Amino acid sequence: VEKYIADIEKLSQTPRKSDFVFEKVVTYADYIFNAASRHRVKMNASFVSMMLAVKVQEGVALLLYPAVELMKIANPIILRSEAERIQMNGGQKMKQLMQDKMRELRVKFDRQQNKAREALGQ
Repeated sequence: VEKYIADIEKLSQTPRKSDFVFEKVVTYADYIFNAASRHRVKMNASFVSMMLAVKVQEGVALLLYPAVELMKIANPIILRSEAERIQMNGGQKMKQLMQDKMRELRVKFDRQQNKAREALGQ
């Protein structure tokens, strides 16, 4: 994983070393996928889409203002959004677990209640 991170870090420096234009997006994606394959890193499709979108935005920003450091601006926003998404999904999972447990307890209670009624002959 460390080698994969190093490869991606090298890639993130490429716009500073050369003019980034939209034709290089395919090369960028190819590099990411080859690095993932080479270092056996599983890629999440949403993550790849987000990386490509950020790279295109960075290319536009660099064409408009070459001194911009978009990643310093974008990273906190992306990380905050991802943290909120994870927190929301975690809350939904917890809610589902609680509902499942309540359902399980109701079924158990109903069974015990039915056994008690049978024992009393009702």
